[in-house]
Amino acid sequence: MIQIAQMYSTLADLSWLKVPVMILFIMAGTVLILLVLIQTTKGGGLAGAFGMGGDTSVLGTRAGTFLGKITAVVATVFLLLALIYALISQAGEMGRPQAPETPTEETGQ
Repeated sequence: MIQIAQMYSTLADLSWLKVPVMILFIMAGTVLILLVLIQTTKGGGLAGAFGMGGDTSVLGTRAGTFLGKITAVVATVFLLLALIYALISQAGEMGRPQAPETPTEETGQ
């Protein structure tokens, strides 16, 4: 239990990383969307909409596997950034003191 508390205090010290991690997260998401749209499907995908045939590609005959590998790497980075951001945010919330609850007065009307 003490190790978890030390981990959260260490992560709370890294709260300045929230903005850069979020920027990288948005960029990775955008790249991931574009990579998925570029890949060819049985119907030709987005590449077919721009006049490229399903058999031909800019990156050669192995483009399908190449784009698949890049997509897997970007998806992994995307998920890791989401996890890092969640941990930093949660640690920041746990380190912040909560406001004391004020008792509400009931009026007898």
